Amino acid sequence: MTSRAREPGPSGETRSDEAEPDEEVAKLRATELREFLTQVGNFMDLPPKKPTRLALTAIAEPAPRSVAARMLPIVAVALIVVALGGAVWTRRQSPMPAALIGEWMTSHPRYADRHLAFSDTAVLLGAGGTAPIVSHRITKLRTAARGDTILVTLTYDEGGEQTELHAALIDGEPARLLFERPTGLVWRRRTTAISRGGG
Repeated sequence: MTSRAREPGPSGETRSDEAEPDEEVAKLRATELREFLTQVGNFMDLPPKKPTRLALTAIAEPAPRSVAARMLPIVAVALIVVALGGAVWTRRQSPMPAALIGEWMTSHPRYADRHLAFSDTAVLLGAGGTAPIVSHRITKLRTAARGDTILVTLTYDEGGEQTELHAALIDGEPARLLFERPTGLVWRRRTTAISRGGG
């Protein structure tokens, strides 16, 4: 390929047949170069010079948690409450001790004519003489074994009010029942017990 000789111009300067690139051509080449470098950067996965507003927002705001992740603490608390509630219910609703079911009597002169009996679900009380025997529904029962003794805390409904009894049931023949009050009063179970579930 032969190059053309420069020819002198009207003022004596030399110029080539191909004119020098003007400003628009230079801008076009700069734009093409910038696009090329951008493509190279994208291809090589280079970070941009300045983070965009969208990128800054994504960095500042954590990704939202899934529904399952949000519900996990609630479910855990609910399970703990259910477990504790079940433990409390079991402790408060102890089964009626078989040794307690039946009719009880005492030789104490002040209470000798009183009527006291227990069924699975009720306390039967009589004030003595011609007074009627009244059945009171047991609403709560807690027991704790201590050797040959069962500590009993029993709550029964008395005309809409809750009355609580504390007693110690001592195993033996016959079994003995000692209430917290009055002190020293001993009840012994009759050999002929009332039917279970009565009252």
